[in-house]
Amino acid sequence: MCLLDDITVSQAFSLEYWSIIFSQYASLDPSYVQHTSWSFWIDVGNGFTMPIPTLLLSIAVSGYPDLPSVASIPPRVVGIIAIVINYQMLYGTVMYFVNYSYNRYHVGASLASRVVVVVSNLIWIVGPIGWMVTGYRFVVNGSLVAV
Repeated sequence: MCLLDDITVSQAFSLEYWSIIFSQYASLDPSYVQHTSWSFWIDVGNGFTMPIPTLLLSIAVSGYPDLPSVASIPPRVVGIIAIVINYQMLYGTVMYFVNYSYNRYHVGASLASRVVVVVSNLIWIVGPIGWMVTGYRFVVNGSLVAV
């Protein structure tokens, strides 16, 4: 699997490298390339709907780059946005994994293939849960300090 390759920053941002990742992952889960499946459409949908909110959230909490219009968003609003967009990512991942399991795509797959699917999806479960907790703290504290 190319996921464990040592790559350059330029490769990490290249469409060519990501097409390799997509094709290798699709070999682990056939529904990932079926245009009528949840797995295909949740990722396509995320690709269109999530980059801008994710980028704005990252700018809001890090302050980089310095964009006064984003920096002026109240912390409670940033927290609500964090909760909403990460809930959507969590929901999509859980539904994807239910589809993968229900349709038994893991049956007959190697242990390494199943581990790749589980670990890569755990990242998309644990990460959004962490962001939702952080967003909740922003709302409760009224501050971007998630103490």
